[in-house]
Amino acid sequence: MRARRKAISSITKLHLWTKSAGRCQFKGCNDNLLKDELTYAELNKSNIAHIIDVNKKTHRYTDNYTEEQKNELWNLMLLCPTHHRLIDNEEEKKYTVEILQRYKREHENRILNLTSIKGNVKTEVICFMSKVGRFLPKISLEEIKEELSKKDLYLLSEPIEIGMKNSTLEDNEEIHWIVEEKNLIKDFEQKVLKKLTSSERNHFSLFAFAPQPLLIKFGTLIPDIYTVDVYQKHREPDTWGWQNNKGDFSQYTIKEPINKGGIPVLNISLSADISNDRITTLFKENVSIWTLTIDSPSNNFLIHPDILLEFRLKIRFILNKIKLEHGHDSTLKVFPCMPNSACVEFGRVWMPKADLTLEIYDERNGFKKAITINRE
Repeated sequence: MRARRKAISSITKLHLWTKSAGRCQFKGCNDNLLKDELTYAELNKSNIAHIIDVNKKTHRYTDNYTEEQKNELWNLMLLCPTHHRLIDNEEEKKYTVEILQRYKREHENRILNLTSIKGNVKTEVICFMSKVGRFLPKISLEEIKEELSKKDLYLLSEPIEIGMKNSTLEDNEEIHWIVEEKNLIKDFEQKVLKKLTSSERNHFSLFAFAPQPLLIKFGTLIPDIYTVDVYQKHREPDTWGWQNNKGDFSQYTIKEPINKGGIPVLNISLSADISNDRITTLFKENVSIWTLTIDSPSNNFLIHPDILLEFRLKIRFILNKIKLEHGHDSTLKVFPCMPNSACVEFGRVWMPKADLTLEIYDERNGFKKAITINRE
C-alpha cells in the first residue's frame, strides 16, 4: 500500500486561502472557489496543489525537500479542479515549477495590491459607448477593476452605462447627430447628474468610446470642476491602461493663421493630418485656421497621462487666444482628429460662460457639421 501523505496544517491552509482570496491561482482563471458558476450554490470546490510535487512519478518531483517542507505555504497553490487536473495530469510536463511559482506570485501580489487599497479611495465609473461607423467597443468589468487598482481606486457602485449601443442610424445622416446628442443628454440627466452632485461622490473615472463630436459634448457635461480620471482606449497594445513612460513624444505645436480676419477655425491634427484645403473648400467666406498638432500625428501617440495633461493646457491656451483675436461673440468651427480621451478633455476644459460657441465637424467621406455646443 502507498504510504499516507502527511497532512497540510490548518494554519497553512488558512494562510493560503487568505493570500489567494479564495480564488484559483492559475493564470487568467481567478475562479471563485466558494461558488458554483452554473447554479451559484455556495460550496467549497478548492484543490490544494503542490508546486514541487510529493509524487515521485511526476515531472515536478524532487527529493531536495522533505514532505514537511513541501507542505509549507511557499510550495502550495489554491486551484479549481479543472486547473489542478491540468497541471497534474493532462499537461503536467508543460507546467514547470518555475511557471507555477510565477502564477502563484503574480496572483498573490495582485490580491495584496487590491486589498491594500484604503477604504476612502473610491470612484464612480461612467462608461459612454456609442458606435463609430459600425464598430462598437466592449469593456469588461474585470478590465475596469484592473485599471482602477493601478491607481488604488475601487468601485463605489456598478459602472454607469450611457450611450446608444444599438442604433441603426449611420453617422453620415444628419438625424444621427440629433438623436445621439439628445440620448446622451437624457442618459446623463437620468443616470449621472444626481451622482455627480452628490457629496458622497468626489471622484469619477471615465471610459469613453464614441464619435468625436459626441465625446466632446460628453466632456462638457462633466467639466473640470470635478475630480476625474479619463482613460484612453489604445490600439497597440489593445488596452485601456496607460504606459509607464511617454515614449518618443516631444511636444504639441500651435500654428497661428497669418490672416486673423476670417471665421475662426480650429484644426486639431493629432491622430492624423487634416490638410487646410479640406477645410477652406467648405466655406465661401474667408477662414482663419488655427492648428494644434504634433511632429508625427498617429493613433498611438497618447500613451501617458502627462501627455493628456499637456493637451488640456494647450487647448485652454488656444481657446483663450482665439477668443482674444476674434471676439467673444464669434463661433469657433472645430475639426477634430484626436484620441478619445483628448476629445473628452477638450469638452471638459471648455467653459460655457467664457468660451466661444463650438461647431464640431465630423469626417465621413468629407467633413460635415455634426453638433453645435452653445455658450451660455
